[in-house]
Amino acid sequence: MKLSIAILFISTIFSYSGYSGLYYDDGLTLNGGYIIVESDEHEKHTGLNIGFSYLEKQAPSESLDKPTLFQSGILEMSGFYKAYYASYDDGVSTMNLNQKMGGASLNFHIKNLKFGYNYESYIGATWDMNGVDQDIEVSGYRQFFSCGISHDLVPPSSSSFEKFNMKVFLDLNIASGELELDLAGIIVDSESFDNVKAAIIGIGFQRDNFVIQPSILIPEDDRNKEVSISLIYKL
Repeated sequence: MKLSIAILFISTIFSYSGYSGLYYDDGLTLNGGYIIVESDEHEKHTGLNIGFSYLEKQAPSESLDKPTLFQSGILEMSGFYKAYYASYDDGVSTMNLNQKMGGASLNFHIKNLKFGYNYESYIGATWDMNGVDQDIEVSGYRQFFSCGISHDLVPPSSSSFEKFNMKVFLDLNIASGELELDLAGIIVDSESFDNVKAAIIGIGFQRDNFVIQPSILIPEDDRNKEVSISLIYKL
């Protein structure tokens, strides 16, 4: 069971923040998302992500001699809260695990490019086996570097999508972090991971102040795929 717990903690490792700048130039947005993680027949993995983003359009540089990375484009600063739920039931034994994390991210959008950094840390966890609560504590952090590209789509005329602005995007992510599990005062596992890579492919449908954005995360190795449905609302 120790190995199962470790896998549950590190299997869902990527973030879904920093996308408001694909659709809006400035102001405040509220973000939310629901995540379903690929699993076998006895397991269920889901997640919820809520947060906000503040967007600030950067003034263009007046001199060609100056670097232009932070003199133009859109700077996006985000805060978010995540809750992940994992359960196991094979008809003989059951296990339920809840994780809570909080974090912040900084993303920069320039033309159709996106660069980002996310940091998040564990807030807490609860765990029960066969209906009996277990004394568990978790500590650790995760950080992500990402770069991405997006492209505007023109929906077909006279279609149900013609009232939407549409974008497709591809993000490449590199994650690292560490995790320590404490069961009943005994450290039973200490994990670290580095240079874990994954791609996120998605499409966004924007209409006025509202965006719906489905996406899929594809890891480079045998880790589980994740499907996310995100909502963005501009205040």
